[in-house]
Amino acid sequence: MHAIADPQLRVRLIATRQSGLAEIYTLLCSGNPVTWSITGEPTTFKSVPDPLPDATFVLDTKSGAQWRADRAKLAASFKGEIPTATGGKPEVRCVLLSVGAKGARVFASINGEKVAKVDWGHKHGIALSAQVVERMG
Repeated sequence: MHAIADPQLRVRLIATRQSGLAEIYTLLCSGNPVTWSITGEPTTFKSVPDPLPDATFVLDTKSGAQWRADRAKLAASFKGEIPTATGGKPEVRCVLLSVGAKGARVFASINGEKVAKVDWGHKHGIALSAQVVERMG
């Protein structure tokens, strides 16, 4: 597994393959008019095999809420902010949860170290869908 060396908030594209190989591409915005490009080589790591459609989630480590692409996060990524913990080290502020037909994997800071995994038995069949459920108010 290869961790992201760039802790800055950036727009990233996560591609997971049926084999379980995942790639993370970092996108940069520049120029006027604005153009988008992929910077550097993609970061690759082993995720969960047979990933389910729409079952890859980026979750906030404190609240458990999904991180979504929104205006505020996009603006912060343009500023090149680096979230840090006390002591100046980059802070793990999110986890990547990838759910597959036979199990799930959780990675720190998108593709850092694997922090959890679960494999479910196939006695009753494989998983067909997954979703994050939030408690209302």
